[in-house]
Parts: sequence; structure tokens; C-alpha cells
Amino acid sequence: MALALSLPQIDERPSNPPETRLARVGPWLDDLLKRDPTEAARVIGDALAATNRVSLSESRRLELSEKYHTTAQALWPNLERQFSRAPHPLSGKALEAAKASLTLAAELSTSYKHLLAHEAGKRILLTGNRLLVALIHRCLQCTARVLINSYLSYSPVPARTWHDAHLIYKFAFDRGLHQTPVATDNPDATPERLYMQALLLALANPYGFLPGQLAQVATRAAISTAARCFCSPSIWRFKFRNNCVYSMRAARRLPTSAPTLAPRCNTPRSCGACCGSGRFRRRGNSTACPRERAS
Repeated sequence: MALALSLPQIDERPSNPPETRLARVGPWLDDLLKRDPTEAARVIGDALAATNRVSLSESRRLELSEKYHTTAQALWPNLERQFSRAPHPLSGKALEAAKASLTLAAELSTSYKHLLAHEAGKRILLTGNRLLVALIHRCLQCTARVLINSYLSYSPVPARTWHDAHLIYKFAFDRGLHQTPVATDNPDATPERLYMQALLLALANPYGFLPGQLAQVATRAAISTAARCFCSPSIWRFKFRNNCVYSMRAARRLPTSAPTLAPRCNTPRSCGACCGSGRFRRRGNSTACPRERAS
């Protein structure tokens, strides 16, 4: 079954081909980790973007993706500290760190989606489903990182991110792999768990958190606990319609694009229906402040 993910066009004859030999890329990445995190993330993101647009054997692309992923895992905490608590709108070093972090996450997601799309198109899997499950898991991991970086920097989620996340989970669901753990020693690490964590975070209005609060909510312990309590497979069931996911229990359409903030109330802290920041809470299908409606 073909998996129609959003992937860049492959250039068969690039004018300036990137370095794709792991023996050269590995030491180069290790050396970049000793430099400024923002500059390192920017350079690595550009190199990975070029690699995603050239033709490579799947084995080499997998080796490079894993090496880039290991390097990105070491960079992201340092980058987040530079922009997660910075005043908004971001500027200077904080803005550059946010851009570099989001670009690196998006390009890493693209790299694994290349591999998943190729593996999904095979009629016979010589290694069984082990590699397929690992690639699904990596794609959803990188998608979650794209979402978190977007929320932390209060920037829009890149186009087609949710579209591809829904397609990847639907593919895993159709193949019966959505509850298959990526490792036998960690039975909770399933594609379904990662997908539900992303949905829970999106439904929590992540753009409404104050700077620094989202990092606390998005910790693994907090999200995993919420997923076990509220999103166990025996409680929630999903139906797929037109590439959107609907919760039969909540009767709510889940996000397919970047969430939008509600309009501000003109009389904050006085009408009794507004939150502390002046944004009112939705009640029913209304999107107007009760005091303003009454007037």
C-alpha cells in the first residue's frame, strides 16, 4: 500500500551534492556539537535538507538519519533554553535558535518519512514488520518534536504536519501495527501512544500557555500519565474520514492545521468569563464575550 506523504522532489543530478558518506558525516557532526548550538543546528539543518533532496540507497539514508537524530537529541535541550522563556515577539539569538530548532526537526521528520514511504511500498518485507514499526515510531517522534518546537516558539505548525501524522497513524492502524511496541523491553512505546500524546497536547491549547509552562506539560511523565488515564484503546475509538481523525467519544474534530487563538475580550478581568490573559473561554458554539453580547 503506497503512503502518499508530503516529500520534497528528488534531484537526480544535484549541482552541489551533499556529503553522504557516514565515515565523513559522523566526525563532522561530532565536531559541530562543540560549537554554538544555534549555529550547529542551522548548519546541520541545511545539510540534512540537501540530503533529503538527493537520491540515496535506503540503507545509507537510514544510517545517516539515525546519526542526525542522535546529534539533534543533544542539541534540542540547549536550543530550547534559548527561546522557550524569551519575551515575545522573539528577536535576536532567541529567534535564530527557534528557527534552527524547528528547521532541524522538520528536516529530520522528512528524512524518516522518505524511509517509511519506501518501506510501505514494498510488497514483501524480508525483515518482517520490525523495521516498519521502528520507522513509524521515528516519524511520529519527529512529528511530536516539530509540534513542541512550534508551540514553544509560538510559531505556526509547518504545513502538512498534521496531514502526514494522520496518514502515518492510519497506515499503522490499517496494518495492525498501531499497538506494536518498538522494543520488547518498553511495551508502552507504541505508535498509538505517540499519536495520542500529540493529540492531547494539541487539544490542551498549547499556544495559550505562558512561556515556560509548555515544557512542564510536555514532559514524558505528564503526557504518558494523561494518555494512560484518558486515552486507553478500550475507552477511545477513532474513525477515519477524508484524512481527518474523529473521536467517537468526544465528538470533536481533531486538528489538521495550526490551532488559532480565540479573539480577545475587550473587558478582561471584569466580565467574569475571561481567563487571566483576557481571552475568554468558549461556551457552546459561541465565540463572543458574554458581557459584549449583553451590551
